[in-house]
Amino acid sequence: MKKKSEVIIDNFLDLMKKLVMKKISGPHFEKKYLEMSRAFRDNEDYLEVPEEIRLLISHVFVSVDAYCSDPTIRDENDIDENQLREEVKTELLKIKPELKTELP
Repeated sequence: MKKKSEVIIDNFLDLMKKLVMKKISGPHFEKKYLEMSRAFRDNEDYLEVPEEIRLLISHVFVSVDAYCSDPTIRDENDIDENQLREEVKTELLKIKPELKTELP
């Protein structure tokens, strides 16, 4: 049976892969990622997650924070869905380089 920290890691990585592979939309990713991030931050298992994964989660959070799905209100500091996908892919490949052949 997996430890809770391993399940947390798997869930984050799976969500990131779904975004990069265009199985979910940017708005769906944003909503789910923010929910998961809050739960992760408030969980006592936070420190059981390796630092490299905590940094990944943090870096992707910054990208999600910069993401704006509405082009009518997006400014020069915001990113669109394609940029979000690319930033998440870049961070994901730092942790899981073996995914390079799977990801678009």
